[in-house]
Amino acid sequence: METSDSNFKTAIEGSRLIPLILGMLVFLSCMFYFSGFAYAVIVGGKTIGYVKQQDEADKAIKEANDYMKKTYGLDTMTKKKVEYERARPPKGQIMDKDQCMSAFLNSLDFKTHAACIYIDGKQTVALKDKVAADETVAYVMAKLSGGAENAEFKQKIEIKEEDVSPGNVIPLGKARNMLLKSDRMDSYTIRQGDTLWDIAAANGTSADKLLALNNNISETDMKPGDSILLDKPQPLVTVVTREPVAFNMPIPFGVQTIRDDRMPMKNVKVKQQGAIGKKRVKVEIVKENGVKVAKNLLQEDIISQPVTKIVRVGTNRQVATGMFSYPVAGVLTSRFGQRWGRAHTGVDMGVPCGTSVRAADGGRVIFAGSCGGYGNLVRIDHGNGYITYYGHLSRIKVSCGDKVGKGDVIALSGNTGHTTGPHLHFEVRKNGAPQNPLKYLNR
Repeated sequence: METSDSNFKTAIEGSRLIPLILGMLVFLSCMFYFSGFAYAVIVGGKTIGYVKQQDEADKAIKEANDYMKKTYGLDTMTKKKVEYERARPPKGQIMDKDQCMSAFLNSLDFKTHAACIYIDGKQTVALKDKVAADETVAYVMAKLSGGAENAEFKQKIEIKEEDVSPGNVIPLGKARNMLLKSDRMDSYTIRQGDTLWDIAAANGTSADKLLALNNNISETDMKPGDSILLDKPQPLVTVVTREPVAFNMPIPFGVQTIRDDRMPMKNVKVKQQGAIGKKRVKVEIVKENGVKVAKNLLQEDIISQPVTKIVRVGTNRQVATGMFSYPVAGVLTSRFGQRWGRAHTGVDMGVPCGTSVRAADGGRVIFAGSCGGYGNLVRIDHGNGYITYYGHLSRIKVSCGDKVGKGDVIALSGNTGHTTGPHLHFEVRKNGAPQNPLKYLNR
């Protein structure tokens, strides 16, 4: 009886143990199942990795922010949303702390608030704040204007505050250099055998420009491997200055010419002397980056009017000028005065037959024909008491009564009459009395 009771108790205890064991198995199974879960880190809808706990990712975000600030010295932020989702990651894909921070640095697209300088609508440089941007613009303005007043940028310059990548924010000095392009000098490395003229021709410039850019360098100073400047950099911006300048300026006088047929040809007489006037001129000198590009007239006030010079110019070729020119270009073979025991009333000029004989001055032909020892002769009355003679001609080209001007061809020289060879006999008579022609020629 006691044995039966013992077996019964054992059976009852065994039946109670089974649920406990089953419960333990279920618990262990759940623990094993859920131990394989982690958190997918999702940035902008894209999974960048897996972490065991969310707080690990939160710490990594803070560390990434701290790293950006330490690297760039700027406060950063991100607008991308970070989300977590329970998931079973592939084996070995759980990120440690460093991997998690690196993943955030690559995906969160950190930004910093900066001041950007725009030139004609195009972003050019970004600085840490508006103060730095304003200082940069002011520096460039002063540099390119030379401190001149009335200066303005030719391009549209704007400063906009916006979020940019920290790596795009540059220091003040670098921003100045970028706008001025002072760090972008075009240069050429000299090679063996180079000359300034070769370098200039190959680079579309001139030797004079190379000399000016390089402190008048000589070719003896040039060594292979050295660099010389080819051109000055052109700044990204242009500063226009407008400088008003006032000064007095002379006004040239005009000349009025009156043609006078009563005067000999080419004779000039001043009827009224001219006088220079004066005016006060105000102009605007326009420069771009210090180089003069235009001069605009702003105002002009007359101080004194100029006085026109009036001259009378003779147009009558036949009227005597009172001055005689050589009738031919020949060799003087006989002078005025006593010759062979009698008076020689003119001078002889040796020239070949057929040489053109020209009137020594304007006048009227009073004789044209043969005249004894003179041979063929032309006499011209100049209307002022003077008469000139042209003897020994081979051919006469004028007639008695013709009016001739100074320099007109009246005949051809020859050897007619009493001669010892081809020549022109030339006389000047004043009121009928023979004169020494050499005293009158070219007067």
